[in-house]
Amino acid sequence: MPLNRRPERQRRHGRHPVVFDNQYFKDLVALRGFLNSDQTLFSDNPFTRAMVERFSKDQDAFFRAFADGMVKMGDLQNPRKGEIRANCRVANGSPPPLKNQAAPFRLLDF
Repeated sequence: MPLNRRPERQRRHGRHPVVFDNQYFKDLVALRGFLNSDQTLFSDNPFTRAMVERFSKDQDAFFRAFADGMVKMGDLQNPRKGEIRANCRVANGSPPPLKNQAAPFRLLDF
């Protein structure tokens, strides 16, 4: 059985593991963080603790902050223009890789 299908794992991730909501923050407030590093958001820093408390009580505030963060990450730009590839293994316009041949690996400079 896959790990994500085990009921005991699902309970640790919240009541509804496939629902996008603020249960993560409610779990932190209840001291049921999944990872110790998650739980420190509520324990160590007054700023992050206040944010966790706010998001645990106000799901709409969490949704707004999440949406704002996604927009900011989408605005991050690499000075080298990229592309949305039809085949993630090759650049658009290039011949497809031969069967059983891996695409060449290269490091990207960001």
